[in-house]
Amino acid sequence: MKDTLPYAYAGGAVGLHHLYVPRPVDEELAALLKTRRMLVNLRAPRQYGKTSLSIRLCEILEEAGHVTVLLDLRSVIGTVDEHSNTGEKWYGLFFRYIARKIGVLAADVNEWMRKESSESPIVRISNFLKHFIRRYVNKPIFLVIDEIDYVMPHGHYTDYLFEALRLIHADLDGLDLSVMLCGITHPSHLIKASGAGAFNVGHDVVLPDFPDDDGAVELWASGLPNIERRREVSRAILKATGGHPFLTSVLHNDAACAGITAPDEVAGLVEVLLADARNDMRLTPHFETPAAIIAAHVSRGYMALEVFRKLRASGDPIDLRELDKGVGTLLQTAGLVRVEGRSVSVRNPIYRSFFDDDWVSQELRSMGRGRSDRVNQRRVTRGDRKKVCLINCGGTLGMERQPDGTLAQPTDLRQFYGAVPELDDVADIDPLPLMCKDGIHMHPEDWGTIAEAIYARRNDGYSGFVLSHGTDSLAFTASAVAFALGSSLSFPVVFTGSQAPMDVPHGDARPNLIRATHLATQPIPEVCIAFSDKCFRAVRTFKVDDFKFEGFATTMNTPLALVTETVDINKGILRPVTQNERLKLRAAFEHRLIKLHVHPGLDPHLFLPLLDIAEDEKADNKYRTRGIVLETPGVGNIPTEFRWSLLPLIRSAVKRDIPVLITSQFPVKSETRAQYRPATAPLEAGAISAGGMTAPAALVKFMWAIADADRLVAANDIAPDERLSEIRAIMGRDIVGEVDVETTGQRPPNV
Repeated sequence: MKDTLPYAYAGGAVGLHHLYVPRPVDEELAALLKTRRMLVNLRAPRQYGKTSLSIRLCEILEEAGHVTVLLDLRSVIGTVDEHSNTGEKWYGLFFRYIARKIGVLAADVNEWMRKESSESPIVRISNFLKHFIRRYVNKPIFLVIDEIDYVMPHGHYTDYLFEALRLIHADLDGLDLSVMLCGITHPSHLIKASGAGAFNVGHDVVLPDFPDDDGAVELWASGLPNIERRREVSRAILKATGGHPFLTSVLHNDAACAGITAPDEVAGLVEVLLADARNDMRLTPHFETPAAIIAAHVSRGYMALEVFRKLRASGDPIDLRELDKGVGTLLQTAGLVRVEGRSVSVRNPIYRSFFDDDWVSQELRSMGRGRSDRVNQRRVTRGDRKKVCLINCGGTLGMERQPDGTLAQPTDLRQFYGAVPELDDVADIDPLPLMCKDGIHMHPEDWGTIAEAIYARRNDGYSGFVLSHGTDSLAFTASAVAFALGSSLSFPVVFTGSQAPMDVPHGDARPNLIRATHLATQPIPEVCIAFSDKCFRAVRTFKVDDFKFEGFATTMNTPLALVTETVDINKGILRPVTQNERLKLRAAFEHRLIKLHVHPGLDPHLFLPLLDIAEDEKADNKYRTRGIVLETPGVGNIPTEFRWSLLPLIRSAVKRDIPVLITSQFPVKSETRAQYRPATAPLEAGAISAGGMTAPAALVKFMWAIADADRLVAANDIAPDERLSEIRAIMGRDIVGEVDVETTGQRPPNV
């Protein structure tokens, strides 16, 4: 039955018995390759006809007297394993496959590789293409390297292939050699070394979506001879699929089988297709492929899914330049987005419907599950050994040195943490490459992602969690996770970082990681920060130095624990766990805040126009100020005289339902504040005091409190005019030990 359908019904090459709808670029490329020797960068999403076009080009060029080799990296090399996890192994597979296709024995390749072992990898690849294969072939050669995106999970050694092609590019005519790289993304995005520059050689060809213009409609409609209004039906299908070749073929087959007569019936075909796909009745591989691709790149998978969720929610394209390079590449590799110039949008209406918020949430929850990522398998897991989830968020501690001296995310997290064998003496380690970012690039959405990853694994048998993180924003992220997980947390969540990278022998990376892992096995039901030999409560910690190994300090009189030969826990100051209450996740943070550092000469009139935007009904909601933080240099006092007075700014903000928080570079004791009129004046004007909270904890809690109050308003649990009062109440309430009870003598009730 399937062979009688007019259109291709599966991925891969289009069969001879199926309709092949050519694009103008097909004939143009064939004509070029017949007359010139060139490097071609062929790009298109999955199931867009790259392989079919490659096969047809090989057939055309073989008829013209060329020798052709089609090397599919997915099948020849595949993902990282023991056969491909070094440059020597990877290129051995690469060389031997090409040699076999031109009739050369593997033994001859192995002998050649042995003789060339003293050469650099780039020179060796160049010599293989320039000299070795020419010993056996005296005709023009057309080499197709398909699925080039499969270099992504491999190490930096795959960069040598692109550098070698740069090297020989100018000599292709003399070598009588053409090379075509087929993939989803441009080779520039597949080069891993920082500062390597763009892959700016070769002829770039992008296979486009089919338009719904008359020419494309006529070609597609030719397979529907029995449908009277076939052109209108084809146009409606092309609109529904966004011109995606595979989905367009599927719906044309469905139209032929159903015998539809009008274009308005196409919507029904789409609904049936989506229902079948959701129930795994057909097209399962097609719709499972994006999730599989993203799951294979966990380090950027979380960020990619969050970006896709935003694209779906907003409906507006985003600028490609706003995305992390690896995230943009991954979304294109997965085929979820369409890139036109610098504009990124959801691929097509069918994808927008199938890959919905439930799908994104499910993939986020399952990210990194079911993987045998033990750091070291020397030990057999015993019932008395504890299990720790080690989450890499980036920072100096979570990055490895590259050949060019820069720091980048580890290619293989198992190998990376395997360089610290002492971890295996502490616990069974499950590493999770959640993200790999410099601390300064962390933002509130990342805080939510981290909290969600911990929450999703709360019942997976871990005694605790360790998170490696950049030190610049470590106190902010750790505080945010503490508020997101709340007062019912019953296990340790230990953040750590380092001032020096892992490869510095005398540095702090290894001891910090080992000690943090020790702490994650202890009865410390808190989110904490482990640095040097101390363990601090996250919401009472701040950074004090960017070089010394004692990089953090606390406002508490003593740390929660001290790591010596044993772990000495100060049980008397541990936060009591809220009993008989399940762990709840509240990971929303309001980021539309303005934080001003109060200094001599700060003119409040510069900021009053920002408040007017909040009342402007025409203003974009993304730019409405939702809160103001004034960080003072003293005990919470602000200028209150003449034009420098900040009181009008506070009153104006509160009048517009914008809360104002007063924090200090130094913890403020309530009895001290009462002695200073400039410290009480802002509170009388309607501002909220952060009290003895650290600046990072106060800011993060304020963002969390605003989001939580807005949640209550949206749920009709409080009236809109109670919003400011609710924010004030939350800020004065001790949630996770952030309130300075040592100075007040009282601990407000937990929530």
